[in-house]
Amino acid sequence: MGISQSLQLKIKKAKSSKILNYYTKNNSHHSTLVNTPTTTTTTITTTRNCSKCHDIDDNSINNKEVEDEEDEDDEDEDEDKFSYKFQNNESELWESYFSSPISTILKLGGIEILDVGCGSAIWLMKMSTIYPHSKFTGIDIIKHQVEDEEDEDDEDEDEDKFSYKFQNNESELWESYFSSPISTILKLGGIEILDVGCGSAIWLMKMSTIYPHSKFTGIDIIKHRSMPSNVKFVQSDITDITKNNNKFPFNEENFDFIHISSFFITLPEKSCNVTIFPDLFRILKPGGWLEVCEYDGNLLPNFGPITKYFVDLLFSSLSNQGISLVSTGELLINLFEENNYKFYYDYKVVKHNEIDLAKAAFKNTFISFKHILIEFTPFSSKEYFDLLDEVDKEFFEYDSSLQMVRIYGQKPMKFMDVF
Repeated sequence: MGISQSLQLKIKKAKSSKILNYYTKNNSHHSTLVNTPTTTTTTITTTRNCSKCHDIDDNSINNKEVEDEEDEDDEDEDEDKFSYKFQNNESELWESYFSSPISTILKLGGIEILDVGCGSAIWLMKMSTIYPHSKFTGIDIIKHQVEDEEDEDDEDEDEDKFSYKFQNNESELWESYFSSPISTILKLGGIEILDVGCGSAIWLMKMSTIYPHSKFTGIDIIKHRSMPSNVKFVQSDITDITKNNNKFPFNEENFDFIHISSFFITLPEKSCNVTIFPDLFRILKPGGWLEVCEYDGNLLPNFGPITKYFVDLLFSSLSNQGISLVSTGELLINLFEENNYKFYYDYKVVKHNEIDLAKAAFKNTFISFKHILIEFTPFSSKEYFDLLDEVDKEFFEYDSSLQMVRIYGQKPMKFMDVF
């Protein structure tokens, strides 16, 4: 297997210890996801890439004198330079999607734009993504497929499955940023969203861009400097909450939606029951939604021998800390039930060759617990990573798979007597 004999002996010694004890379980369900719409009113016409408009001889262009337009005043001069600059390396000559002074009204929304001779519709696609509150029309001989909008009669039924689907090849298991039925209020704006343990803040960055009229907050020990205007960051060691029975630094009933990913698997069950979940309940508004996505810890039968030894050792070490990886899904379901949430859950078994998230979740889990394994096992830091490299290889060699769980629930509403 490419590891030293001494490390193999340590693995065998760890495997033979009597503290290794875990169980597995299998579940699988399926969820359906739908897309999002846009809004509008007014009219501006732009023409680009139209053959009739570019029917000019190159020599005549070179010999042509171009008059410079004088700006009427400083305000007009600044406005004429308004345009959305590319965020990538596209070879657009003017480094912008347009030069007309319409940036401000595009941001406000409610205007109509026509692209004549739109061709592949790249300009339309980019502009409609940047300015989702305006309406775009393209005209060309080339036909473009557009997804049909759901019938209004089906809106109530579909609302429970609303989520924004990825428009690229990101390996997100559920093909959505969330499963909670909050798409409509996110589009309307003015709601508060919290991402607990936001890490690299990728989820926050994407969501805040898609829904610019809602407010987002991230909390993590990692400090983030550059954020969109509708995102704020709170730097805090969340583990202090579990250790010292502290509270999240937020007011009661502050958030409409709380998102958590790969967080509960690192916590002792007692902390989840006594501290974390009750305080999440405290800061969530009545009728608000809590959504959790975790690696369930379920060991499926297609792991290699080194991986099994490694996981056995990890589970036994964590059990001494009061942490149970295998029962993460069961623990969360119990927590949602105990707090009277109306909740839904979805288990997915995913193979490494089907989606990158499986391998990433698996590997990141073990990296997160490195300090525990090194402290309670005979492995040095170097041996730990040597072992993790072997686990990485076996993941592909044995076509390994993992079980993930996403649970989302609604906090009960407050009801008052009406007189």
